[in-house]
Amino acid sequence: MTILFACHHEFPPYSRGGGELTAKDLLTDLANYFGIQVWILAGSKSCTEEQKYKYEGLDVNRVPEEEFETQAHQMIESIQPNLIVTYGIRLTSKVLDIAHEHSIPVAFLIMEGRGVFEGLNGFDKPPEILVVLSDYLGNLIRDHFGYNYFKYPPKFEKLSESTLLSPASRFDFQTVGMVNPNRVKGGMMFDQLAGKFINNKFLATDGWSDVESAPKVNLKSPNIQVLNWQEDISSFYNSISVLLIPSLCPEGFGRVAREACLYGIPILASNRGALKESSCDAGILLNPVDLDFWIIALKKIISSYQFYLEVVQKTLKAPYDYMDQDEKIRLETIRAFQKFFI
Repeated sequence: MTILFACHHEFPPYSRGGGELTAKDLLTDLANYFGIQVWILAGSKSCTEEQKYKYEGLDVNRVPEEEFETQAHQMIESIQPNLIVTYGIRLTSKVLDIAHEHSIPVAFLIMEGRGVFEGLNGFDKPPEILVVLSDYLGNLIRDHFGYNYFKYPPKFEKLSESTLLSPASRFDFQTVGMVNPNRVKGGMMFDQLAGKFINNKFLATDGWSDVESAPKVNLKSPNIQVLNWQEDISSFYNSISVLLIPSLCPEGFGRVAREACLYGIPILASNRGALKESSCDAGILLNPVDLDFWIIALKKIISSYQFYLEVVQKTLKAPYDYMDQDEKIRLETIRAFQKFFI
């Protein structure tokens, strides 16, 4: 019994994207629950030659994107999978053609807001199983396609109290943070706010970008520091007072919002997509293009310690109300795959 996971994205550890990390967790759960082997085929835009490696027990074959189709046929012939799982946008139609050619059922993971319409439009009928990260994505699918879906909420580990900074210490940083300040994530808003709060430090950590769909922003304000991408960004979270998530695109979940909650970091976030859900209703949601409202909200959060403390207390409590229920939902989704391994 085997699964082939074929995707156009980088796979961990080459990506720390929320979708890729959640796909990794889902595949690991499937492997452990059913006692099956999972093979990964990642079509990478930056890979120049085939690379094989293991990641947390999963066998990964990273190949240049132009070799993806050939490699997929070869892997199917070799491992004869019971199920093909795919995630992403660009290569979805190729995966479907390959799966149909070999008469193999397909499961489709929708891990980002942009993938709902672009990905599902490649299907002439509903995939055998459809998995989403959030109720936001599930509702979009139900309303626009009428498809049934299963939900697999991202996993997060509880943080020990000893690792958390005191609210007073965070407040004293007077540092505003953002993860991945590219154009679609709202990097322009981050830069504009830095210019308005010139006496505050603005700290960003780099992430993914794409020249065509998500170009990097030329951050001009002198009070901005950008850190290189890092797999463990706990040091980043322990250096900021508030996290900005001014995404212009509708986030399919928004992993950094839930991470910030666990650290007790107040969140100012876009009101688009699933950020209300990922911030556990503890984030302050704003129109991502209305600079004046962001100025007002940010000024209040960094100038009033009493208000800051109230937000921190709400933020710290919120994610733990979700954890037990999320675990039950994930188990229901894993069991839904039983039909492929009978």
